[in-house]
Amino acid sequence: MQKPVRNVVGTLVLGIGMAGLAGCGSDPTSSTTLSLRIASAEAKWRDAGLKNYSFNSLRTCFCVEEFRNVRITVRAGAVASVVDLRTGVARPVTFFTPIDSLFGLLRREALENPSRLSFSVDARFGYPRVIEYGNRELDGGASLAIDSLKAEP
Repeated sequence: MQKPVRNVVGTLVLGIGMAGLAGCGSDPTSSTTLSLRIASAEAKWRDAGLKNYSFNSLRTCFCVEEFRNVRITVRAGAVASVVDLRTGVARPVTFFTPIDSLFGLLRREALENPSRLSFSVDARFGYPRVIEYGNRELDGGASLAIDSLKAEP
């Protein structure tokens, strides 16, 4: 008679344990979950095949003001020009990157600070639209928004 009770209890304990394990991978801030989201977005971006495009990069951080709000033009996958959105003044291209390299930033932050990383991606092209990362307690962290993406010939 006690045998069935033990089996019921064992089944309940096993079921609860399995449910707990199943929930582990669903943590949106886990490094694994973030890495899967990043890989999916990057694959979509690669599939889009954009090599010539321009976009606005709007950054909030403790960084040089001239680098915060710019229009970046990319040709053949490399930054060709950068213009300050407020003043229209050209900025040095060496300080800016094409969208492809933002996936490296996401991967690094997913490994080093997964609980401090949040991002959204464009549904059509997969590029990061908003990235929030960094140590907000020490340096305020950073936020980067990408908008007005325009494919160019």
